[in-house]
Amino acid sequence: METVEKIYKATKELGYLPDISARRMRINNSSKMPLILALLTSYEAPLNLTNNFLQALREAVKNNEALNSRFEFSISIEMFPSGKLSEMKNIISGNCFNAAIITNTSSADDLFLKENILPFPAVLVDRKIDGYSSVVSTDALGREAAKMLKQKSRKLPAILCGTPLTQSTQMRIDSFKKEYGGKVQRISA
Repeated sequence: METVEKIYKATKELGYLPDISARRMRINNSSKMPLILALLTSYEAPLNLTNNFLQALREAVKNNEALNSRFEFSISIEMFPSGKLSEMKNIISGNCFNAAIITNTSSADDLFLKENILPFPAVLVDRKIDGYSSVVSTDALGREAAKMLKQKSRKLPAILCGTPLTQSTQMRIDSFKKEYGGKVQRISA
């Protein structure tokens, strides 16, 4: 028992973390490779958006024969306080998952990503940062809202938004202001 205790103590002191894929392969008798996809999102993200995203992802994976025949697929949801993505354990080492989808980041998180290319494939949702793949929505929401208010001859439009702003929220605000023209009040919550 003494040897086991020494090994545990040494691994703790060295910060050793076992490779999760290797561990799952050893335990699992399946011929499929384990594939762990992380959804990294801030705590401040609306839960219904995160839930909708996960449901769509699950359906896409379920319906992909090529993926299902080669991999045992699982999703890990990793949450962080807005602006604190850099403080997530193992974000730079890449020991916990094979790939990540990163969403709902603040400008501080975006700066961290810009300065640090992650050691695993990552797709950013609603932000563009050099060195990363991105899926970006259009500015149509801001334009459409402005068109509706203009059609109703509203004279004093206001934009209510949270802080900190994400790239996608800023894009919608800018497109609203551009489409509406004139003065638009912004109210930060």
